[in-house]
Amino acid sequence: KQAAQDVRDTEVRAAAERKAALRRVADAERDLADAQNDARRAQQDLNAARKEGTEQLEDLNNRLASAELDQRDAVMGVSDAEKELAAVKAKGGKATAEELAEAQLNYDRAVQRLKEQQLETKRLREETDKANKAGVNGSKPVVDAQQRVTDAQEKVRGKARDVADAHAEASKTATDGARAVQDAQQRLADAQQGVAEAQVAASRQVRSAQESLADA
Repeated sequence: KQAAQDVRDTEVRAAAERKAALRRVADAERDLADAQNDARRAQQDLNAARKEGTEQLEDLNNRLASAELDQRDAVMGVSDAEKELAAVKAKGGKATAEELAEAQLNYDRAVQRLKEQQLETKRLREETDKANKAGVNGSKPVVDAQQRVTDAQEKVRGKARDVADAHAEASKTATDGARAVQDAQQRLADAQQGVAEAQVAASRQVRSAQESLADA
């Protein structure tokens, strides 16, 4: 009776362990799928960052080219304002104070515009040179996106290992459970065989006793 109960207990326990192992496999596979989706999104983000970085670098170089043109224009503006001022001064007493003041103002504005444009062009040239040297792949957004791709891929590899481990564990659990049930069934069979043999022996003893009484 105890051996039969052991078989039932072992079967229940083995079934529960198999179920738990399969649940761990399902969890590991779900985590792997999530990690793969994250990796795909990270790759898409990297592609987008590279595209945006390329466009920004192009825009930066175009801004520098425009700034250099503006600087050339500002140089010409100073030259024109200087000539205009000289022409007004050349009039001597014929030039009014207002004409002279206006010509001087135009010249001062042209000089200031050139100064500001030279500073803007200088800063823009430094920024553009730095960006061109780094290239698209060296820009911070792309570097950050590339790191996220690397991290995501490492996570996928880790989750893939977890899935393999979970499958191996499930296989071992199934094998161990089947062996445990088989062992319990063998013990039950042995116990039943022992009971049968004991019954046969008892029956022989009874029959022998009865024969002895009959002979007396």
